[in-house]
Amino acid sequence: MSRLFTFGCSFTAYEWPTWADILGRQFDFFENWGKPGAGNQFICNSIAEADAKYNFGKDDTIIVMWSSMMREDRYIQNGWLTPGNFLGHGKEYYSEEFQKKFITVRGCYIRDLASMYLVYTMLKNKGCNFHFLSMIDINFPSDMYTNYFIQKLKLQKELDSIADVLDRYKDLIELIKPSVHKVIFNYDWQSRKLFMAPSSKTGQLHRADTHPLPIEHLEYLEKVLPEFTHSTETKNWVKQVTDEVCSLIFYKNTSWNPLMYTPKNRL
Repeated sequence: MSRLFTFGCSFTAYEWPTWADILGRQFDFFENWGKPGAGNQFICNSIAEADAKYNFGKDDTIIVMWSSMMREDRYIQNGWLTPGNFLGHGKEYYSEEFQKKFITVRGCYIRDLASMYLVYTMLKNKGCNFHFLSMIDINFPSDMYTNYFIQKLKLQKELDSIADVLDRYKDLIELIKPSVHKVIFNYDWQSRKLFMAPSSKTGQLHRADTHPLPIEHLEYLEKVLPEFTHSTETKNWVKQVTDEVCSLIFYKNTSWNPLMYTPKNRL
């Protein structure tokens, strides 16, 4: 029996089907372990838990879409807290004082790349088929909320602080496919003029949701994982779902929901 296990953040498990759900149609068994707002610590923990439960083997496919390094995941009150980027929703949970005291770009990179390396070693030793994808470029500490090219100019000090860390794990980083941010959005979340709506602040049209639409997820798969082919039926389904999302009909559709492939009885 062919099994697919996918891991990531909201670019893996979201309100509508993602790359993971599209690929899942090709397998006999599929579970999507993604969670919105998740950082790489949650992702690594989920991979270990899934392996402990299912014992990954040579007939299994494991695909991980790594998230931003600038996130903090914690298990509290019998559940995972995954608020996302420190400078975004994460500010609601991790105060400025906490961030000044405990968070550095270098520390986040040392933490996450070591965990990612352990995942790589485990999956390689398991002999299963695995691929590493990325939401944003792994070698750049983007906060996702400001202009990418302006950030590059402002973050030279932080980039210098992680140069040796990136070099230490360069072989691992080279295995990770180009990011969604680069391949689909050309480093500008507003570059795709789909799913447009007036801004609540300015009234100007802008992209209402910068998460990739199903058709953009399919495009990403075709560009970075061309070894997977997609049937005409799947392509038509992806187009239909995308049209439904953009017209808001999708939210009334009961034939698919984001909990369909969520693992049961996870810790």
